[in-house]
Amino acid sequence: MLVSLAVIGFMLLLVIYFFVRSQGIEKELKRYKHQSKAAGVQAKNALVTVDALAIELQKMLSERLESARRRQLIAGEQHDAVKALYAHIEKIVMHATEHNASVADSLEAAFKNKSPGLQEIKLFISKQPNEVKLPWSRNNLSSFITTCVNIAVTIENPGNTKQAQNELPETPES
Repeated sequence: MLVSLAVIGFMLLLVIYFFVRSQGIEKELKRYKHQSKAAGVQAKNALVTVDALAIELQKMLSERLESARRRQLIAGEQHDAVKALYAHIEKIVMHATEHNASVADSLEAAFKNKSPGLQEIKLFISKQPNEVKLPWSRNNLSSFITTCVNIAVTIENPGNTKQAQNELPETPES
């Protein structure tokens, strides 16, 4: 009888322990769900912000390109290649951000079956000064944006590319 009471008491303590433990785990699970939801909202807001910035960058660089074309600083195939690149900045940035893809993969996705295509843009980049080619070769978003800005600066002021590059804010490598 004493042994059965001891076993029942032990079982009762075990049931109480597991009940309290399950409540603790349930609270922890609710906390993790809340943190996950908050992180999702922050990520969505960050993507919206990146998209807005990419759109504004695309507009600004396209306007600078058209201004340079009107002043006859760029024309022909070069203009077409840069215009195509600038027209896809938002798409490239968002693809790279959303899919955690490299800029090269995003460029391929953006210029698939387009004219002028990625080969024409690469040819244009290869003819540019080092201030444009070097960031392009790094294959990350901050360098891609630096490349796009340096293209505009090179077109507008062919001799002052180093000065303009020094005016750009430092960005961490992605």
